[in-house]
Amino acid sequence: MEPLLGAQASNGQVAFTRRGDLLVDQSGLLETANGHIVLGEGGGPITVPVGVDLAITNDGTVTATDPVQPDAPPTYCRKPFYCDATGNPHGASNGRVLYEPIAARR
Repeated sequence: MEPLLGAQASNGQVAFTRRGDLLVDQSGLLETANGHIVLGEGGGPITVPVGVDLAITNDGTVTATDPVQPDAPPTYCRKPFYCDATGNPHGASNGRVLYEPIAARR
């Protein structure tokens, strides 16, 4: 079973999606393509430093690398909240999460 990604719906409730095309807004919040803020494990939004190269590892962990210092170790940002269809916490699935900066979509 594919895990679901937790995000904050427009009504403030937690919503879940299978979509993995994620964006970073101008303030550094990780969002779904529909503009819902991606939630980290334990709740709360995932923020990443502006201007970094973002990666999502096979286990779903979000990391950031400074493009000016590409050989420096990546900075841990946070792991998104994943669950199964019944709401039980779940790990990422084969690292199949896509990421694209919002600016690239405009």
